[in-house]
Amino acid sequence: MCWEATPHKKYLRLAAATVGLRGQNVLEVGGCSPPALLSEHAPAKWTSVDMHPPSVASFNEKAKDLSLTNYTAMRQDIATYEPTESYDRIYSINSFEHISDLKSAFAGMYRALRPGGYLFTLFGPIWSSDVGHHLSLSTDKGTLYFGDGVLEPWEHLTSTPEAIHVKLERQHGPRVASRAVEFIYTYPDLNRLFEHQYLSILHESKFSPVMVVRNRKGQAPAVPGATNTREFVWVLKKGRPSLLERASSPVKFGVAYLSSRFISAP
Repeated sequence: MCWEATPHKKYLRLAAATVGLRGQNVLEVGGCSPPALLSEHAPAKWTSVDMHPPSVASFNEKAKDLSLTNYTAMRQDIATYEPTESYDRIYSINSFEHISDLKSAFAGMYRALRPGGYLFTLFGPIWSSDVGHHLSLSTDKGTLYFGDGVLEPWEHLTSTPEAIHVKLERQHGPRVASRAVEFIYTYPDLNRLFEHQYLSILHESKFSPVMVVRNRKGQAPAVPGATNTREFVWVLKKGRPSLLERASSPVKFGVAYLSSRFISAP
């Protein structure tokens, strides 16, 4: 899924610095990175698979306008994707928290990646974090957004749907409250996986971790599963990473991250 506020320039630079994109055949999972920004990193080929038809159509239209014939997007579930070629890199931003069957998705990505290839992913907020409810809801008076403090940190874990409904009804009325509670607890576009579940899926996969970085926020309450890990950055390899790869990847990422703080969106 494409979130318009995603700082694509920043994330592409992080991936390029950490695993390299130039001259690579890249598969983007759950993505709609702007083709104009992709061209700055000169991948040999870029294929986006996404389940959001407008994002797929928009990507293909923009790529065509820029005569980027090796850039294409398709409506495809990565879990059932049967590629006709192998990819050098897989790139995925803010998608893993939306994939319902992440274990099958990992199997699909493993099939698609060539031996020795890398998967670079940054995703969050995850369900067990302070803003894991991920609420983003348009109303007549504006947008209820998880980053604006619509709920207290970890309230989706420490409270109940009924109590949250009562709270939001006082502020926004019954209709908005009902829509918000539905989004938080039953909206199918969120997988609501806790941190330990993500790590379990990772360790059960065939990928080898090269780098696992956590973006932490706050002090988690003493409720089952709650953690202060808001986002993950993973670099995974199809094959065994060397000690040098394990040591150098965090350094490359760290330097790129510090540089990215001076880069504005998109």
